[in-house]
Amino acid sequence: MDRTTYLGSSDARDIITGDWYAVYARKKGLEEPVDLSDNFKVQLGVHTEEFHIDWTFKRLQAEVGDGVYALSKFASKGQQHRAEIDVCASHPDGVLIEGTGDETPVEVKHSGRFATADQACDFYMPQIQHHMYCWDSEHLLFSVILGNEEPERVWVSRSDEWIYDYVDKCQRFWADHIELDVPPVNPSGGERISSLPTADVFDRIKRNGFSKRCMQHDNRATSLAQKFIETKGAVTQHNSVKSELKSMMQSDEDVLYWDDLLMKRTKSGSITFKIMTGE
Repeated sequence: MDRTTYLGSSDARDIITGDWYAVYARKKGLEEPVDLSDNFKVQLGVHTEEFHIDWTFKRLQAEVGDGVYALSKFASKGQQHRAEIDVCASHPDGVLIEGTGDETPVEVKHSGRFATADQACDFYMPQIQHHMYCWDSEHLLFSVILGNEEPERVWVSRSDEWIYDYVDKCQRFWADHIELDVPPVNPSGGERISSLPTADVFDRIKRNGFSKRCMQHDNRATSLAQKFIETKGAVTQHNSVKSELKSMMQSDEDVLYWDDLLMKRTKSGSITFKIMTGE
């Protein structure tokens, strides 16, 4: 495929964050492609990609049962796109095909830079939403290997508010700069055309069927969160002392007591505590 004739998923992050000059330079051949043949991290991902996809599909089948999905690797329909904006095309790592014929793109990554799959999902969200737009899909199966751990799978939902903003940027970039052959402002000068969608947009995108919500501006919730943090140490210390006290009760004893504390073994074998102060 001639990647200079369309916007692919590898261009999505630069388009949505405003580094349009980098995309323009790639499409116009102004910069030599970066040689990644000697980049260990990149080559590790390349060489483990097929194994990663196979492993992910095997685990998926174990959960949903054989025959629910068929897997097409290295999607042959890589040029599928919506007619109203044929400047976008997508070539995901694989495609899940249901018995109904519905197709769900699959994207796999191998990275040690993220602590959680959710963080990796956020970073690659421009690519993920790009694939869903091009394939007219409501979901994408994202799988990431964090370090040398088993891949984690995340079902990511389509975000129409993200895609609406993204497609508008794609159309403006292509019409104003590729078709007219006018270079965009180089962001190295400090200017950017746009930025990533807000945190609220990220949070509303469902992963495995669930969304997130920031409580930072809820005064009651913030107060409770601070109290939780402040009292966590005391709770940890309390539980440690409780365990140590329990260990002091001999197997032939059912009561330990002080003037202000009573420990009693119940018929079920558990040990209860009662503070006697004031009684």
